Amino acid sequence: ARKLSFEHHRISALNLAATLAGSKRLDLKLDAQDLKTGETALASVDLRLAGTETAHRLDLTASQQPGQALRLALDGSLSQRERWQGRIRKGELEALKLGLWHIAPASLSYAPKGSELKGLCLRQDAASLCADAKATDSQNWSAKLSLDQLPLALLSAEVPALTTDSSLNLRAQVTSNKGQLGAQAEGTLSAGHLSYSPDSGEPRDLNHRGAQLSATLAGK
Repeated sequence: ARKLSFEHHRISALNLAATLAGSKRLDLKLDAQDLKTGETALASVDLRLAGTETAHRLDLTASQQPGQALRLALDGSLSQRERWQGRIRKGELEALKLGLWHIAPASLSYAPKGSELKGLCLRQDAASLCADAKATDSQNWSAKLSLDQLPLALLSAEVPALTTDSSLNLRAQVTSNKGQLGAQAEGTLSAGHLSYSPDSGEPRDLNHRGAQLSATLAGK
């Protein structure tokens, strides 16, 4: 199909093929080009789903433009109690200026009365970004986030005039209790060198001993 549209959704080209074999085994292939949903645009989506309700595999590749892509491979199963459990076997996240991040194996589950994500970690060299989350509904949930040895040079990529060799370590927890948000975060900034070279004016250099950061948000 070509040039599909519905409300704020647009797809330039869509190819879908599905077969249902014995023992309710489904094989589905979907390829889509030039997708736009609201402000989000994707150049292509390639999805493969194969297996049964109790044992299936999904492979997904979504790309926005050269140098920006998400690749995921996961296994899943659906129980008779309407609980889905899955495991990310491998994955990659590629982003402009942030480089290529490898997604480590992680487990996830979903059920009408609760969902959970365990051990999701993105790694690049010595840097890592990890998260765990659990929710019973949209008003009650909790999430833990950890950053280790994240180079600040990645975060300052949008400011070419600023260079630094420091790294950030962070531990944070965010909760929602009946819709009331609460958060705690503690972090450390390693000692290092900071340089700022504006288009006009003298360059500025700073050697620093690092810093400790902490923040608390209490919902009312």
